Amino acid sequence: MSVSSPSVVRERVDLEIVGILWERHPDHIILSNGTQIFLGEGVSADHVPVGRSLTVECSVQHGKQLAVGIRLNPDWLLDSVEALSLGN
Repeated sequence: MSVSSPSVVRERVDLEIVGILWERHPDHIILSNGTQIFLGEGVSADHVPVGRSLTVECSVQHGKQLAVGIRLNPDWLLDSVEALSLGN
């Protein structure tokens, strides 16, 4: 008798998008630059305050960006990006 260990199936991540949450809807989010990202099964943005910097792990399905994970970015990351863009 063989015993198999449980495996974790994780969605494929095609790209990561860093942005600022502008709008939150039940099935999608919109970032401050207008990017619309649909929420995959089991993914919610309820924990992300509007105006907060986030990184969205996405897969691309049928030409649409589908979030498979959302992480909050530290505040210093956004401050650093803004400082770099102002320096140019």
